[in-house]
Formats: sequence, structure tokens, C-alpha cells
Amino acid sequence: MINVLLVCRETMSNAADFNKLINNSFTPDKYDVTTVFLHGKMMPEQTSTYYGEVVFWQLEQSFFKQKFICALRLLRLYQKRRFKLVICDQYKATAIVDLLQKWVKIPELFSIMRALDHYQSGKRKEFIRNKISPNFHFIAVSNAVKQSLLKAAPQIDHEKIRVIYSVIDSDALEEIKLSRIEARSKLAIVPNSFVFGTIGQSYANGCKGHDLLIAAFAKVHKDMPDAELIMIGGGELLLQLKAQIQRLNLIDRVKLIEFLPQAAVYMSAFDVFVLPSQLEAFGKVLLEAMVSKRPIIATTAGGIPEIMGDAARLVPVNDVDALAVEMRRLYHMSAAERAALGEHIAQRLSAFRLEAMQADYRSLCSR
Repeated sequence: MINVLLVCRETMSNAADFNKLINNSFTPDKYDVTTVFLHGKMMPEQTSTYYGEVVFWQLEQSFFKQKFICALRLLRLYQKRRFKLVICDQYKATAIVDLLQKWVKIPELFSIMRALDHYQSGKRKEFIRNKISPNFHFIAVSNAVKQSLLKAAPQIDHEKIRVIYSVIDSDALEEIKLSRIEARSKLAIVPNSFVFGTIGQSYANGCKGHDLLIAAFAKVHKDMPDAELIMIGGGELLLQLKAQIQRLNLIDRVKLIEFLPQAAVYMSAFDVFVLPSQLEAFGKVLLEAMVSKRPIIATTAGGIPEIMGDAARLVPVNDVDALAVEMRRLYHMSAAERAALGEHIAQRLSAFRLEAMQADYRSLCSR
């Protein structure tokens, strides 16, 4: 039996979904996996979908004051289990495990990078530049993330950074996704309207580009009398986005919907999915759009081009005019042309299979 430790930041839905897929890579016939969450807690029915022991520390967000105590708690776990493989999801988890290494020698340690420019700040850049020990490796969720990491720490050996794409359980989503009629009914969308849609929370730095999408729709909506823009996710810029919609006189044409659990099941309500990001490490929501065979318009930000290949209409980052052109182009396509485009896009899913990702994580034990 191979003992594996997975240290995760939080139990929020997107992060927890990602961590569960990693946890489920290590089947109980060969592995004994322990999963530690630094923040939050799950309901028992959620915990039951994980293999092995799941521990919730429920730390305050200012956890660095507790970093030493956290490392001691990991030390007690390590003394019991003698983990062969330790996987840390992002910086906070990595910082704690790095402190643990002052007391024990971890055979194989991997830090998952799921964000662009995550290590560009002074303290984090200095931290990552010192991670050159033989047992310390990185997992990047896209080649764009790998290049971002190398930019922050060019002295890191390229071979120490492994790209393992962040996938979804497409079969599970296929089973629970709503039909077009059901999704539109639940979202109160007029049955015959043409819907451009996006899913994702807005952040204070504007990296998701929601304001750009609204601006692009403002340029074309008069040519599309039956078109609506539906934005699911809410977030930190919700009030600013509402003000922008009001200022552009789009109140009747643009709908902001705050957080919906399992928002991907509503994807079939859209005629076209749009991802206007300015910064995007991977873009898991693109895979969710593929499951529903939606035509996609996206920017060239970060890892999007390597995820989409030639399947999507890609536009330059921050180019509102180009975004508007593609929205107009897809609107004026026939329904049959859009359906064919959606079928072509869905074929991209074969490059992001769950089984392949989980096999890649299991292979970390055989190094």
C-alpha cells in the first residue's frame, strides 16, 4: 500500500471538485490517501465521495500566523503514515509542507500551480526560486502556467515542471445537465430568444473580462432584436457590472445571475458560450461548454488557445470590437451551422480525458 497525502486550500466548489478528481486517482486497492483541507468543511455526503481519510482544519484566512502549528499537525500525520507522495494544491499548502520538510524528508513532493502570475510578487517569487531540491517538483495545469512559473523562477529545471491538464468528469456532467427547455425555464429565459452566455465569478482585478463582454454586446444588440446576454456567477464586481448595464440602457437585454451551484448544468440554455477573460490559466468552463456542444467565443488569454485549438473563435485579449464581430458572426449563422460547430468543439474533449489525468497523478508515485 502506497501512502499519499493531498493538502488542499479550501472546500469551495471549484477547488473541491478539482481536488476530488485528484483524490479519486488513488484507488483504495493500491493507495491509502489522506486529504487535508485548510479552510472550510463539507457535508458528510460530499466527504463520502473521497477515498481514504478527509480532514478539515477550518483555519482562519490569515493562516500564516498558524503556519508553524499546521506544519506540526502535518508532522504528526506524517509520523503515522510515512507518506511516499505529497501533493500540495497551490501556494498556502505548499508553504506549510515546505516547513514540514525541515523535520522530515518527503520522498516525492509536488506543488500544483493553477494560476497565472501566481509567483510574480516579491515574497512568493523568492519562495519559489528556492525550491530546487531533488524531491521538489511542480504540476502546471497548462503550458501557459508552466511558462509563467519559469518566468518567475528561470533557474528551475524545465523537467521539474510537469503539465497535467485540469479536466472535468464529463460523463458525470452529461448525466446531470439540463435540457435546453429545462435550463431556460429555470433561468427565466424567453424560449425563442438567442442567448449569449458566460459562467464565472467576477474578480476585483477584472481578469474575467465581464465588462468587456457587456461592452461588446452593447455594440451589436441593436442588430440582434431577439438576443440576450446571460451572465452567471456574480462576484466582486457585481455592483459595477449592474451600473454598466444601466448606463448602457441594457437592463432588458442583459441578465446578471448570482452564484448557482453546479452552474454548468445550465449551459444548454445558451446558443453561444463566451469567455472574455483577460487572464486564464486553463478555463475549465470551456470543457463544460464542450459537453453541451455549445459554439464558443473566447480570448487568447493564458491557456485558452492550447485548450481550444482551432475549435473556437478566438479574439485578442481586451479587444471589444473583435469580440463584437464574432458575436455578430455566430448570431447570423444558421442553426445547422452552429450545431455543426458545437459538434466539432465537443471532439476536443477527447484530449482532456479524466482517466488520462488520473493516470498521470498515479504515475507520480512510480518516479
